[in-house]
Amino acid sequence: MTRNILKNNVNDVKEQSVINRPLSSGRDSHVLQVTPDRHQATACKLRMKIATWNVKTMAQKGKLENIKQEMERLKWNKRGTLERSRYDKSEVQVGSDKLDVVASFCYLGDMLSAAGGCDLATTTRVKTAWKKFKELLPVLLSRHLSYKTRGHVYSTCVRSAMLHASETWPLTKPNLQRLQRNDRAMIRQICNVKPEDVATTRSNELLTLLGLEDLNLILKERRLRWYGHVERSSGAIKTALDMQVTGSRGKGRPRMTWKQVTERDRKDWKLSTTDPHDRTPGDLV
Repeated sequence: MTRNILKNNVNDVKEQSVINRPLSSGRDSHVLQVTPDRHQATACKLRMKIATWNVKTMAQKGKLENIKQEMERLKWNKRGTLERSRYDKSEVQVGSDKLDVVASFCYLGDMLSAAGGCDLATTTRVKTAWKKFKELLPVLLSRHLSYKTRGHVYSTCVRSAMLHASETWPLTKPNLQRLQRNDRAMIRQICNVKPEDVATTRSNELLTLLGLEDLNLILKERRLRWYGHVERSSGAIKTALDMQVTGSRGKGRPRMTWKQVTERDRKDWKLSTTDPHDRTPGDLV
């Protein structure tokens, strides 16, 4: 029924609409998936983003115009990916060049999102780490290699992929827990920890067995190293760090910025603001 309503009332949308099963989060929530062609649905499945609407509630209240407005805001970017932008404009004019407005994009392996934060970045890096982990699984589970050697391979190939560009992440507690949860799952698999023994096995013991450091300490070290580089710099990165953004904030507590996260790291390690500039000749080697 909902599919017929959409088909009859949204005439300017030529794509096929497919209503999937209700979501578990709400009784009246449905998923509306739009594809450019019915025969291309399989090819577009992996590169398709899904927009959600409370279709039943809108239909009962006669708010079909809201559905039409939402579907008009769906745009296809250069990669053929469907997105719902928070902005009304689909492109920005800079001089004679036109820039597309996208919800997210990849820059040097790091995912940047219009919503800010590093939720998308951490999720993407975790997926990349699992891909590397599965490729190296015969080596990481080999009984012919010692645990120290396996830990070194894991740190060099898998952890480095997971923590790529982590120097610039303003990590929140859920972001850190996501990284730690996946990191510990891989470590338990390397050490052949059975599911029934997970509750009684300490992560610190497994880290010592593999010769690895705690993930949180590595993240702090990376952030502070990059912070020192920014403080000593006289270029654009230093200007961007000290720049004051004008405008009004929304309601509620704002998110912690990267600068605030590094200040917290400095307090934890009892470092002062002059330490980045106090470098001995041995530190430059």
